[in-house]
Amino acid sequence: MMLRTLNKKWSNFITTKPGKPDKILVIVITLLILIGIVALFSASLSESRDAFGSLYRFFVHQVTYGLTLGLAAAFLFYITPLRKMKKLALPFFLFSMVLMLMVFIPGLSVSGATANRWLDIGLFTFQPSELLKLSSILYLAALLETRYEDIKQRSVLVAFTILLASIALVLISQPDFSTLVLIVIIGGIIYFVAGAPWKYIAVLVIGALLVGLAMATLASYRFERIQAFLNPRENTNERSFHVNQAEISLGSGKFVSFNFADGLQHRRLLPEPMNDSIFAVWGDETGFVGASFVVLLYSCLVGRILFIASRTQDIFSRLTLVGIGSWIFLQAFINMGAMLQVMPLTGISLPYISYGSSSLITVLIASGIVLQLSRRKT
Repeated sequence: MMLRTLNKKWSNFITTKPGKPDKILVIVITLLILIGIVALFSASLSESRDAFGSLYRFFVHQVTYGLTLGLAAAFLFYITPLRKMKKLALPFFLFSMVLMLMVFIPGLSVSGATANRWLDIGLFTFQPSELLKLSSILYLAALLETRYEDIKQRSVLVAFTILLASIALVLISQPDFSTLVLIVIIGGIIYFVAGAPWKYIAVLVIGALLVGLAMATLASYRFERIQAFLNPRENTNERSFHVNQAEISLGSGKFVSFNFADGLQHRRLLPEPMNDSIFAVWGDETGFVGASFVVLLYSCLVGRILFIASRTQDIFSRLTLVGIGSWIFLQAFINMGAMLQVMPLTGISLPYISYGSSSLITVLIASGIVLQLSRRKT
């Protein structure tokens, strides 16, 4: 009797009323945001102290700009009607492409050692490629919806290929190979879900593999990442050092730990503790249970998004949900996989958790879109 009552209460709790956002999505996204705040607070202390002489500079920056602006932007997209969102897909994509080209304008760009990927917008530097991921998903969904009846025609394949090629050209020029790989895979998934024939998917996969192999071997730093992944203990380059320290950091966490602000990264041994390695920091300081909980949250989030997509009749909504779900899954898997040595290092951030205003703002906008579309899941 008690189990039946509890089951009924749980069922009532997770049941979403018509016109309301999905409760499970709201809970999971909120938990990931909170974990991101806690993890970054701990991971950024020593980094902030060494860079600015203040313990909280990076943390305050992330909350002030990334989180605050991200939540505001997410709300705007959440209240945007579906019809208007479809109309905005192309302008949003073109706006992102313009921002991508602006990184080559002297005075506006902030150049790294090997790349031009950031814009100086005053309050913080912004990475347009983060916005391009989302705008590409929305535009591909809108484009394939308009060609849904002709999806098996060769003309659709040509249009799809030209679109990806234009994105690839801009990303290669920066260069940003990791984002290119992500967008190509996500685009292929959206194209497949839209009903593209297997032979077209095979052509795209073969072409992408050949281009990817060429780019991975031509750039020395990409080749070093592959070497570090294949033989992390036999290579002495900095990539191998990174993955080895991440393994040690994750292994330092017990089954359950409460070791905040006192993990391996505070001894300056783990590279990129706020960005690439923040999952290793979290595992070091919260143990196996804490790390597993994060994996569970991502699994629940992606699974729920895809479940809602499967029940959505609107083609644009379905393709958008599949694209965003695939994007979050791929980034989380690649980032955490690199720390667990099942994937090479890529520099891809961990959604909701890694430091970076551009990444957080964009993933929060995506969350607002998902919550808006979840109101129409039946």
